Amino acid sequence: VHGTRVRKTKEYLLVIGCHADQLEQQPKRICVDVSVYIKQKLMPHTQLIGCAGVSLGLTEGSKGGAVVALKLFDQTCMFISSHLSAKSVEDRRHGYQMIIDRAGNLMGDSFFQTLQQFHHVWFFGDLNYRLAGVSINDVMGWLSSWKTDRLRDPKHEQLAA
Repeated sequence: VHGTRVRKTKEYLLVIGCHADQLEQQPKRICVDVSVYIKQKLMPHTQLIGCAGVSLGLTEGSKGGAVVALKLFDQTCMFISSHLSAKSVEDRRHGYQMIIDRAGNLMGDSFFQTLQQFHHVWFFGDLNYRLAGVSINDVMGWLSSWKTDRLRDPKHEQLAA
């Protein structure tokens, strides 16, 4: 697969997805990678569907995602490592949607959404969501007293809002 590096050892196969700009021929280097480790005993049951890079555009700098799609037994899996905008919650949501849509188009069928095409999708990375309207002292107090549910309160957490 173009842009993919593969390394084998006795214990595992390592598939390293490409930088987001390598497949889109962008002049700017977008440093988002994804690596997937596959145990050797699973290799006969694993098929690499492909890898791709998704840039959020030249004006977004290093923002984008790297995607690796695999078939493991009869299940399809997609791993998306991403770097989303720190500007606003709306920008992060737009970036997520762009990456999800383009990943599905690149790895599967453009007429179906990514989440309809793959059995399992992992979306991770530097999502840039933050706690807002809360002091560091409050956060440290909640953590030390195991009141972590307060960290997920929609009035503080941007991801839940």
